[in-house]
Amino acid sequence: MSLLLVLALITALDAWWLYRRWPWGKLWVEWTIVLVGAILVAGPLVNMNPQVIPAGREFLSNIHYFHFWHWLSTCGLCAFWMPFGGGSPILADPFPPLLHPLVALPVLLFGVVSGAKVAVFLSFLSAGLAQWWLGYQWRLHPVARLWGAWMLMASGYISGRFSLGGMHMVVGLGTAAWVFPAAWWLWNHRGRKGYLPLAVALGMLLLAERGYEITALGFSGGLLLAGRALTGRKWPAEFWQRLGHAVLGMLALAAPTLLPWMRTLGAAAKDIDPEFKTSQSLGKLLVNFVAADPEFYRSPVLDKVPYPELTAFFIDWLPLLLAVVAVVVAWLKAEKQKRHLPVGWWTMWALLILWLATGQPFRWLVHWFPQPALRDLLGGLRHIQQTAALAIPLILALASAAVDEILARAADWKITLASHEVRVALPASLLVIGALFIPWRNAWLVNQDWFATVDYPKLDAGLDFLAQAGLNWVDAPYGEHYWIEPAFARDLKVLGHGAGAVVRWHWKDWQAPSPARMLTRHQDEVLDPQRDTVVQVDEGLFGVIHPTDYAYVQTEGGAHIPCNAAGWGGILILTCTTPEDGDLQVMEKAWPGWWMRVDEGAWQRVARQRPYIGGPLPAGEHTIHLRYIPEEVLLGLLLLFVWLGWHVYAGLRRSSAA
Repeated sequence: MSLLLVLALITALDAWWLYRRWPWGKLWVEWTIVLVGAILVAGPLVNMNPQVIPAGREFLSNIHYFHFWHWLSTCGLCAFWMPFGGGSPILADPFPPLLHPLVALPVLLFGVVSGAKVAVFLSFLSAGLAQWWLGYQWRLHPVARLWGAWMLMASGYISGRFSLGGMHMVVGLGTAAWVFPAAWWLWNHRGRKGYLPLAVALGMLLLAERGYEITALGFSGGLLLAGRALTGRKWPAEFWQRLGHAVLGMLALAAPTLLPWMRTLGAAAKDIDPEFKTSQSLGKLLVNFVAADPEFYRSPVLDKVPYPELTAFFIDWLPLLLAVVAVVVAWLKAEKQKRHLPVGWWTMWALLILWLATGQPFRWLVHWFPQPALRDLLGGLRHIQQTAALAIPLILALASAAVDEILARAADWKITLASHEVRVALPASLLVIGALFIPWRNAWLVNQDWFATVDYPKLDAGLDFLAQAGLNWVDAPYGEHYWIEPAFARDLKVLGHGAGAVVRWHWKDWQAPSPARMLTRHQDEVLDPQRDTVVQVDEGLFGVIHPTDYAYVQTEGGAHIPCNAAGWGGILILTCTTPEDGDLQVMEKAWPGWWMRVDEGAWQRVARQRPYIGGPLPAGEHTIHLRYIPEEVLLGLLLLFVWLGWHVYAGLRRSSAA
C-alpha cells in the first residue's frame, strides 16, 4: 500500500510538472483524467484471464467472427470465407467490426476472448475522448469538458448496450461519438484540415458495421441540413465541398467491407418489422434516461421490450436539467450569442434522433416506399429504438455548456464555513465540482449492473463429440449461445441455427446443409429417425450422428460417392474417385469468387446459379482445388490505399512547400 501511495504521489507530481511546464502538458493531463474515468467505469471488464468473460449471454456468439485474424495469419485467403451458417464471405457480413482498429489490434495482441474485452474498454475510452474533444472545441472550462467525458462513459450510452454482450454495439457507439465533434470541426475549418476528421469518423463507423447508427446519424443529419435550407439560409459552397470530400473519404476507408456488403445485399435477407413494434412513444422513451433501477429495463413497463440493450439509456435527471439550462441561457443572455449556433444545432439534432428512435418516421416511409425491396431494407431496422443512445453525447454536451456557465459565475463566489473558533472561506466552484460527482456516481452505480462476469464455460465433452465430424457441418444445443466461440476456437464448421446463435441474416431461397453431428438437450430430437444415432455425451447432453457427406460426387448412374476433404474456409482440397462422369457437390454456398481446378487443369469460376459449390467431374481419380478469392475486398483495399496514398502525398508536398 505504501508503494502504491508513493507511485501515486510521483505520478501526480509529474502530471503537475507537465501541466505547468510543457505546452502539451495540459492536454496530456486532461487525457489522463479521461483514461482514469474509463478505468473506473470499464476497468473491471479488462480481465486478461480468458477464462473470465462478460455475463451477457450473447458475448461468445458475437466474438466468434474475430477468429478471422488468427485464420488470416495462418492460411491467408482462407480467412475471407466464413465457415458459419453454410458459408458466406466474412467481410460482407454487416455486423462484426472485423477491420475496426479497436477490435483488430487487441485481438491480434491478446487473442479473441481477452482482445474482445480490451476492445470494450477502448470503446469506452474512445467515447470519452470524443466527448472531451467536443467540449475542447467549444472552449469549455476543463472541469466542464472532463465532466462531460466522464458522464458519457458512466452513462447508459455504451453500458446499456453491453447488457447482452453485444460487441458490435459497443464498438459502434464508441466510434459514433466522434461524429459530433468531427462535424463541428468541419463547420469551423476549411480545406483538407476540415473534412479529414469527419471522413475518418464516418469511415470508422462504417467499419464498425453499425447500420442502425449510420442510418440514424445520416437521416437526422440530412433533416438538419434540409431544415436550414427550408428556412432560407443557404450553406456556403465550400461547406458542401468539404462535406462531399468527407463522404468520399468515408466510402474509401470502408470500401473493403462496403463493397462485399453491397454485392450480397440482393441475395441476403433478415427479419423485418415494418411497424417497429419495439419502439416507444417519445414521452415514454424519455423515462429511460432517468429511471435509476436496472430492473425497470428488464420489464415491459411503459410499452417497452424487456431487453436492456434496446432501452437502457440512464444518465440521471441532473444532466437533462442542465441541458435545458444551457438552451435557456444561450438564448436569453446577450453575452452568450456565440453559443447560439452550437446549442441550437445540438438541441435540434438530439430531438431529431429521439424522434427517429420512436420509429414513427420509418413507419411513414415504409408505407410510402413503392419498391418492396426498399420497404424490407428499412423494415430491417426493427430495433431502431436503440439509436436513442446517440442523443446522449448531445445532451451531455449541452449539460457541459451549462456547467461551464455555472463555473464562470461561481468563480467570484465564496462559501464561508464558520464555527466559534474557525472561519474558512472556500471558492463556490469547489461545491459545484463536488455536486457534479453526484450524477456521475448515480450513473456509474446503475450501469455497473451490466458489467457482471462469469467463468468461461467448460464444454470439452460436447466439443470433442462435434470435432469427430471433421470438415462436416455441426450444430450445438438450441439457444445456448456460448457454444459458438469455443467451437470456432476448435476450427469447427458451425451452422449456428440450432445453437440459437445471433444469426442476423440468411441467404434468400437457399437451404443450408444438414449437420453431420449436433448436440441437444432432448434425447428424441433427431433429423432422420431412420438414419440418426443418438448417444449420451455428458450429463443432460446428447449427441446426434446424422450420416451426411461434406463433399461427394453424384454420378450419372445415380451413385453417391463421398470425397475426402481437407483445408479450411476459403481454401479446400478434395480427393475424389468416381467410376463414371458425375457432378461434384461441396456443402458450401456457391458465391462469386469461388474458383475450382481439377488436377492440373485451368482454374474455372464456380457457377453462382448452383446452390452449392461444385461442377462437372469426369470419371477417374482426381484432386480438386477450391479457392475463394474476394475480388471486391481486393478492389476495396485498392481504393483505400489510393485514398490514403493521395493524402500522404499531398501532405508531404505541402510540408515540402512550407
